[in-house]
Amino acid sequence: MSKEQALITDLNAVGMPEASFEELRSNPSWQALVDAADTLPRDFERLIEYEFDADRFTGMTTPTLLLAGGENPQPLIGATETVHETLPNSRMVVFDGHGHRAMNSATERFVDEVLAMTRE
Repeated sequence: MSKEQALITDLNAVGMPEASFEELRSNPSWQALVDAADTLPRDFERLIEYEFDADRFTGMTTPTLLLAGGENPQPLIGATETVHETLPNSRMVVFDGHGHRAMNSATERFVDEVLAMTRE
């Protein structure tokens, strides 16, 4: 199996929506992802093993901007909501109608949100 086929298999296995998948394939970063495809099983395994401990982060007062694509699978949105509820100085923005890579599909809004955060 080629690295590209392995990457496609892994992305399908984690439930990437077709629209997000096609957007990713047209992105200049696609080749870098293909090149790193052999690391994905280990990366996914670590993600599955990770246990979030909110107590480790409740004292973190750094202003934090959390961005989520509204078309992401619910577990990703839920994880972002959990982090938002944990961090006392966070702001969460959901990009309705966009997926995991909203910085590419809603670039102007992404830039506006990041710049607004730096001005606060």
